[in-house]
Amino acid sequence: MFTFDSVRGIIIQLNKNHLKGRDIMINKLLSAMPARLDGMLILSEVNRRYFTGFPSSDGVLLVTRGGSVFLTDSRYIEEALLRFKQAYKDKVYKR
Repeated sequence: MFTFDSVRGIIIQLNKNHLKGRDIMINKLLSAMPARLDGMLILSEVNRRYFTGFPSSDGVLLVTRGGSVFLTDSRYIEEALLRFKQAYKDKVYKR
């Protein structure tokens, strides 16, 4: 979990096993991304759900050529851990 101005949340490093086929959409996004960019920050609720399949009213998806990271607040910790349970075993950052 992370703390930012007393807000608790969770950071999950994702890979294609966690995204259940949605990695294809992320790969399309990356292929369309200009070479000068290192990554994209996805803030929109609709776009986050499109790329991760995870419904949340708050959060961030960081997509880079090196991998993707999903961040959300404490309201979604349990649901995120269930949805991305393999990621939890791999790399979930708590604080």
